[in-house]
Amino acid sequence: MRELTARVKEGLRGIGADLVGIAGPDRFDGVPPNQDPRELFPEARSLIVIGRAIPRGALRGQEEGTNWSMYNDFAGVGLCEYFVPSLTYHATRVLEDLGWEAVPVYPHPPGTQPQGVPVAEGRVAPNVVPDVRYAAVAAGLGEIGRCGLLLTPRYGPLQRFNMLVTDAALEPDPLFEGSVCDQCGECLRQCPHGALSEEPREIEIAGKRMLVSDLDVARCRSCGSGERSNVYDPEGEPDRIPAACGRACLAHLHERGLVEMQYRMPFRVREPWFPGGEAR
Repeated sequence: MRELTARVKEGLRGIGADLVGIAGPDRFDGVPPNQDPRELFPEARSLIVIGRAIPRGALRGQEEGTNWSMYNDFAGVGLCEYFVPSLTYHATRVLEDLGWEAVPVYPHPPGTQPQGVPVAEGRVAPNVVPDVRYAAVAAGLGEIGRCGLLLTPRYGPLQRFNMLVTDAALEPDPLFEGSVCDQCGECLRQCPHGALSEEPREIEIAGKRMLVSDLDVARCRSCGSGERSNVYDPEGEPDRIPAACGRACLAHLHERGLVEMQYRMPFRVREPWFPGGEAR
């Protein structure tokens, strides 16, 4: 198992995966059936989460209030619909070349299903959509921070994920035991419309507990600070990585050295702009 796991990870990194994490099926015990990867592939023995980093420079247009499209091109639509799916396709080939089946899973938000009726008694209605944030935590890649974004110790909030469900018996990665989020509250303070709840609630994924603020999606959609429409579901939670809250999180993590990826220049070199001229 260990040798196969090393070969798989080496192969995935060789085709461009910046992040690779593995979870065993038992880490999905208790999730709703229409979010359980075992419903997609009952013979599954492992779930692999692969990620590609978002270039920090793709957020510069939002940070300066000068250009929204560069984020879409290189971190939004471009990364989500081209670069990461291409990586996922080649990742399935890595597993198949080793003789294992791999089911590629596009990270649609779980709220987009069901879209059909069960095909047989006892079966789940289509579509089964595992939660990519849950899967990334279950695969040991990071945690969900106070702002509700998936944070990794390498890149903070700057990555996109896809999943593979496979019958290969791989060695699961341990859950991330540290903490990227230090509960600083900058995401709350810099949200122009107070869309994040002041009091967090505790959530648990595969035994890992995290404090997360609830999000008022209606308020979030009216933000105007750089958030983008959800690539996977236009009616879903907006993409908040380039918004005031996401950029506040990124700036804080870099300023405090809480992420491994560091740059010669700070992300935030001047006071951030806000819709209407100031934060709430």
